[in-house]
Amino acid sequence: MLLPCNENILIVGTYCPPCKVAKLRLRDEDVKIINMKDTEYSVTAVPTFIIVRNNKEVARLVGLKSLEEYKKIMSKYPKGDCNDCE
Repeated sequence: MLLPCNENILIVGTYCPPCKVAKLRLRDEDVKIINMKDTEYSVTAVPTFIIVRNNKEVARLVGLKSLEEYKKIMSKYPKGDCNDCE
Protein backbone atom coordinates (compact mmCIF):
# COMPACT_ATOMS: atom_id res chain seq x y z
CA MET A 1 0.00 0.00 0.00
CA LEU A 2 1.31 3.42 -0.95
CA LEU A 3 1.06 5.78 2.00
CA PRO A 4 0.35 9.48 1.55
CA CYS A 5 3.29 11.87 1.80
CA ASN A 6 2.35 13.85 4.92
CA GLU A 7 -0.94 13.10 6.58
CA ASN A 8 -2.56 13.00 10.02
CA ILE A 9 -5.20 10.28 9.83
CA LEU A 10 -7.96 9.31 12.24
CA ILE A 11 -9.52 5.93 11.52
CA VAL A 12 -12.98 5.52 13.02
CA GLY A 13 -15.88 3.08 13.15
CA THR A 14 -19.46 4.01 12.30
CA TYR A 15 -21.03 2.89 15.59
CA CYS A 16 -18.16 3.78 17.89
CA PRO A 17 -18.91 6.33 20.66
CA PRO A 18 -15.19 7.00 21.40
CA CYS A 19 -14.66 7.66 17.66
CA LYS A 20 -17.34 10.35 17.72
CA VAL A 21 -15.57 12.03 20.65
CA ALA A 22 -12.19 11.80 18.86
CA LYS A 23 -13.69 13.41 15.74
CA LEU A 24 -15.06 16.26 17.85
CA ARG A 25 -11.71 16.75 19.59
CA LEU A 26 -9.85 16.90 16.27
CA ARG A 27 -12.42 18.89 14.28
CA ASP A 28 -10.24 22.03 14.20
CA GLU A 29 -6.99 20.17 13.45
CA ASP A 30 -5.48 19.18 10.11
CA VAL A 31 -6.66 15.55 10.24
CA LYS A 32 -8.08 13.28 7.55
CA ILE A 33 -10.90 11.09 8.90
CA ILE A 34 -11.38 7.65 7.35
CA ASN A 35 -13.93 4.95 8.17
CA MET A 36 -12.20 1.68 9.06
CA LYS A 37 -14.17 -0.24 6.43
CA ASP A 38 -12.78 2.10 3.75
CA THR A 39 -9.10 1.83 4.59
CA GLU A 40 -6.19 -0.45 3.80
CA TYR A 41 -4.40 0.43 7.04
CA SER A 42 -3.95 -2.43 9.48
CA VAL A 43 -6.26 -1.47 12.33
CA THR A 44 -7.29 -3.69 15.23
CA ALA A 45 -9.17 -1.10 17.30
CA VAL A 46 -10.80 2.27 16.75
CA PRO A 47 -10.25 5.10 17.04
CA THR A 48 -6.73 4.82 15.66
CA PHE A 49 -4.68 7.95 14.95
CA ILE A 50 -1.82 7.54 12.46
CA ILE A 51 0.85 10.04 11.46
CA VAL A 52 2.50 9.56 8.08
CA ARG A 53 5.60 11.52 7.08
CA ASN A 54 7.59 11.04 3.87
CA ASN A 55 5.38 8.08 2.91
CA LYS A 56 6.12 6.22 6.18
CA GLU A 57 4.06 5.68 9.29
CA VAL A 58 5.96 7.39 12.10
CA ALA A 59 3.44 7.27 14.95
CA ARG A 60 0.23 5.57 15.99
CA LEU A 61 -2.15 6.13 18.91
CA VAL A 62 -4.85 3.55 19.58
CA GLY A 63 -7.93 4.40 21.59
CA LEU A 64 -9.47 7.70 22.60
CA LYS A 65 -6.91 10.28 23.68
CA SER A 66 -7.16 13.82 25.00
CA LEU A 67 -6.76 16.72 22.60
CA GLU A 68 -3.47 17.51 24.35
CA GLU A 69 -2.15 14.01 23.58
CA TYR A 70 -3.10 14.31 19.90
CA LYS A 71 -1.51 17.77 19.68
CA LYS A 72 1.65 16.57 21.45
CA ILE A 73 2.24 13.75 18.96
CA MET A 74 1.44 16.04 16.00
CA SER A 75 3.93 18.62 17.24
CA LYS A 76 6.58 15.92 17.58
CA TYR A 77 6.12 15.13 13.86
CA PRO A 78 5.28 18.43 12.14
CA LYS A 79 4.13 18.34 8.55
CA GLY A 80 6.91 19.16 6.13
CA ASP A 81 7.11 19.85 2.44
CA CYS A 82 6.01 17.00 0.19
CA ASN A 83 8.70 17.75 -2.39
CA ASP A 84 10.99 15.15 -0.82
CA CYS A 85 8.40 12.36 -0.99
CA GLU A 86 8.53 9.68 -3.61
